[in-house]
Parts: sequence; structure tokens; C-alpha cells
Amino acid sequence: MLNTIQQPMLATINKRIHSVAYPIHYTVLSDNYATSGFRYKFSINTKDGVLAVSNNAPSYINGIGIFSPNSLLKNEVEYKFQPDILAITNVPNAAIQYRIDVSEVGTASPLSTNFFKVWGLRNANENFDYTDYVLNNSNGKLLTNQVHTQKVSFNDRGSIRALSGTLVNVAYPEYISDVYQYHLIKTNTNGAKYYYKSTVNPYYTNTNTTGLSNQNAILVSLDDYVVDIPAYPYNVDNMGWTYYARELSPGDYEEFVTPVVISNILNTSTASYSICTLDSEGNPSSKYYNFEIISECNYPAVQLAWENKDGGTDYFTITKHKTKTTSSTKSTYIKDKYQQGQMAGTYYNNYNYIGYNDLSKGESVYGGKVNENWQLYTDWLSQDEIEYLEWLFHSPNVFMRIEDKWYPVTILNDKTLVETDRRGLKNFSIELRMANTQNIM
Repeated sequence: MLNTIQQPMLATINKRIHSVAYPIHYTVLSDNYATSGFRYKFSINTKDGVLAVSNNAPSYINGIGIFSPNSLLKNEVEYKFQPDILAITNVPNAAIQYRIDVSEVGTASPLSTNFFKVWGLRNANENFDYTDYVLNNSNGKLLTNQVHTQKVSFNDRGSIRALSGTLVNVAYPEYISDVYQYHLIKTNTNGAKYYYKSTVNPYYTNTNTTGLSNQNAILVSLDDYVVDIPAYPYNVDNMGWTYYARELSPGDYEEFVTPVVISNILNTSTASYSICTLDSEGNPSSKYYNFEIISECNYPAVQLAWENKDGGTDYFTITKHKTKTTSSTKSTYIKDKYQQGQMAGTYYNNYNYIGYNDLSKGESVYGGKVNENWQLYTDWLSQDEIEYLEWLFHSPNVFMRIEDKWYPVTILNDKTLVETDRRGLKNFSIELRMANTQNIM
């Protein structure tokens, strides 16, 4: 007999997605484990076939076979940064669907079995539970840690990541993350509200109406089941919206008989806006995320972006003081010096002798790099903003936007609160270095 002892996510249907950052174990037990030369053969299967095979000896603990696929799954998923998108866009390789098979090795009549197929999702959240991110009501969450109203400038850009589609299979509609399109409400400084809808999610039919197969043997690509949604002012203002209603004063709501498609919906009269996802019936399938427009004044803002612990991207705008410094590192070698004329009679033109004279460099630079460092200071932060920024200091992928260009950067300091005002508010000092250096030679 070959018996399954433990499979992660086995107990209930709603535990079929896990983080690849933390080890999980598949265990099995064979009656033949004491047979000479016996091994357990574990195979990872994906849509492309067998990804890897591992022959494991029986454990000293009752002879069970133990296998953790995470080190291999990490190589199959990646973080993708998409801040400038202008439509709902899929996120390739953010997640992988796989199945573990196991068989006996070293027996005359080997047995085999398999575990249920599951997802491996790129994130670093130890307590990740994907059911928190199923978008099927107005409390649904996108893959961001944003809980406060995000202060943004007109030139800020960015997207919010979401799980989208039938995440288990069509037999379990409560686990369908319904991202049919998304909704934007703009509020002007005079309080007037304007209502817009985006174009339809281009991956909707594939991921929602068809969904994932409930057959264990069918493994598919999950590229369309994770999407990025344009969210920040640059993105919002450079895409088309269906403008369908307005509310010029409380209770004065007007929905248009013939909606119109327009762009450039943000202007100097815009005070704030909110976005949420909509299901196919036009109802909110997520909570609203709020953005407040702030002025850059005469001091251009710097925008930071980082991979958060849930596998999405978070953003923050620095409008206060920033300092840029450069330094260089040089690689050199020493040349011996010869006095001109030491090799008397050996010259090549106009009495210029071969050899090194006092003007020749004894120490020569053969390589080096220019390093660019920045010191940034935030405005006063609320407790929600402090908690939101915490993962910036831990993230493996951080980017900084200067004007219209993004640069990869490395955060150099731990979280540093530099001051507290009389209201109890604090601000951060952030030290970073450009990840790409300039070569001298």
C-alpha cells in the first residue's frame, strides 16, 4: 500500500493556493519502505509536463517519504513590474499550477499515486490566505497593503494587482474573483462627482466563464488569472473611460441615456478619486481604493514602488526634501617610472624618447564605477502610512521614478523614524542607491 499522509491544502477546497516563500511538505508512506534499495520518486508536473523528479530515501521517522517543492517552484515564478499600463493587463509567471506525483522505486511491483493539483503563488506573506483576495463583494481586497487614502501627484503612475477568474473550478462559484471591469468616481473641489467605467477585462471570458478545469490531470497556465489594474493619475488620464453619470450636488444624480467615451478626465479641479472592481452585473466586487490629488509645487516629487509581501506592487510619493550624492570606486595598477633619456638614443620622432617621464601616470585607472545615492524624507505620516511603508524596507524589488523614468534601487537603511511632532505624527528617512552603476572604464 502507498498511502498519502499529508498534503498541504488538502483539508478544504479553499486552501488550494499557497506562497512559494515558505516550505510546505508532501508526505507519503509505503508498506515496502524497508525493502533494500527502496526510494520514493516524487515528480512535479506542470502544464509543460514533468518539471523535476526527486528520488528520496525513506525518512528515519517511520519510513515516510517527504518532499518540499518550494525551492523548485521559486524558479518558475517571477515578479513583474507594470506601472505604466493603460488597460487591465495580465501578469505572466506570477503563479503556477502544479501537481505532485509519487511512486515506489526498488520494488518488484511499484505503486504510484498523486496529490491534488494546487497553485504556487509568488509572495512572502507567511499567513497568506487567498480567500481574503477573492473579489465577489464590496469587501474584496486587491493585492496591495493600501488601507489609507493615497496622496498622489498628477504625474504619478502605478497599478494595483488582483486575483482574477475562477480560482478553484466552476463547481465552487464562491471562489470566483470577478473582475469584469472597474469603476472610477471622481470628486472635484466643489464636491461634484463624476462616474466612469473602464473597458471590459480582456481575460474575463477565459478565466470566469470557462474557468479552471476540475480534472486533476489537466494543468494550465495561470498567466491570465493575475491582473494589474491601472490606478494612478498618469494611467487614469491617458486611457479611455465610459463616462455614464454625474452628481453635481447631493441628491442630484443623473445617468446618461447614451454614455460617451472620453479621456483626460483629471484636471486642476480634481480633488480626489476612488476605484473598485465590478462584476459582470455592474456591482462592486472589491472595496474602493481612494486617491487624493496633491500639488508638487515647485519641487518635483519622487515616487517609490516596491514588491509587497502579497506579490503585488505598492507605491508612495515623496514630496519633501531629497538629496542626491555621487561617489566612485576605482580599480588601479602601478606602473614603474623611467626617466626620459635613460634609454638614450632610442627615440621615435622629434626627440620624443621611449619610456615614461615625470608627466606619465605611475598609477593608472583600468576600471571603476560611479555610485549614485539618494536621501529621501517623507512628510508627516499617519500610523496607517507607517505600517504601509514598512515592507518598503524589506522588499527584494524596489524602484524609484524620477520625472518620467523608473530606476531599480536598493534600500540601504532599516526603517528610520527621524522626528515626532506634537500631534504624535512621524516621518521617515529613506536612504537608497541606484542599483545600476555607471562604468568609468
